[in-house]
Amino acid sequence: MRKETNNNVNVYELVTNLGIIYFHSSEILYIKAAGKKCIVYCITEKKYVVNHSIKKLIELLPIPPFYRVHASYILNCRFVEYINSNVILIYNSGKHEVPLSRSRTQKFKEFMVNYKLLIFK
Repeated sequence: MRKETNNNVNVYELVTNLGIIYFHSSEILYIKAAGKKCIVYCITEKKYVVNHSIKKLIELLPIPPFYRVHASYILNCRFVEYINSNVILIYNSGKHEVPLSRSRTQKFKEFMVNYKLLIFK
């Protein structure tokens, strides 16, 4: 697992059972923990099981736009459409629901306000 930067573009190298796969951060919708591995859900509707823990991935990915909204989920905030009390709805070519931890709700809402202010400057 590593990050490569060229001309301010970050590409991430992640190991799967089938080999190495490369991602740009804008291709990732969200990541779900699956034991000691994670499932990366992409904007292409593909998903990949990677041999990295959620802790390692959150350390690797840029904040913003990524945020750990639940013990088992990392979310790319570029795709957030709605937030309710315990679920975040994200849209790409389909609708996805990502759980929002009660203990992280307030900080996530504050993060989203600051993130939206940052991208609309």
